[in-house]
Amino acid sequence: MILIISGRYQGEREFAESQFPGKSILPQNVSEIADQFLKKQFKSNTQEDKSCIDSSDDQLFTHINSCENATKTDIDTAAEELSSQILSEKNDIILCHIVGCGVVPIDERQRFWAELVGRTSCLLAKEAEEIWVVRAGIGSRIK
Repeated sequence: MILIISGRYQGEREFAESQFPGKSILPQNVSEIADQFLKKQFKSNTQEDKSCIDSSDDQLFTHINSCENATKTDIDTAAEELSSQILSEKNDIILCHIVGCGVVPIDERQRFWAELVGRTSCLLAKEAEEIWVVRAGIGSRIK
């Protein structure tokens, strides 16, 4: 599997299509999949077109009183489940956005989501045969 990481709108999909023609690309980015995963896991009542991270719906994390109460184990378990789900789809290429770059979100839901995306990315990176970073449509291989 090839993991391509980038910031948003950096041309990662176009890079993947031109650099690796004929390879299957996971249709969604890992950050989008994490958002859907959280909606499903926490049985959110948010509107379908609204992102979990932008939601003001307080029921999103009702089964954990607060995201701040989520332990490292809770997040690790969720990341392992999410990475297994992504890997089970058997795509040749997985796209993942770099989340935060060290900026910690104020909102606890956003922190939980960012932590989940980050840890899932690390698990996917361990499994990847190649890792590429894309900036401005230009890829650099780092693994």
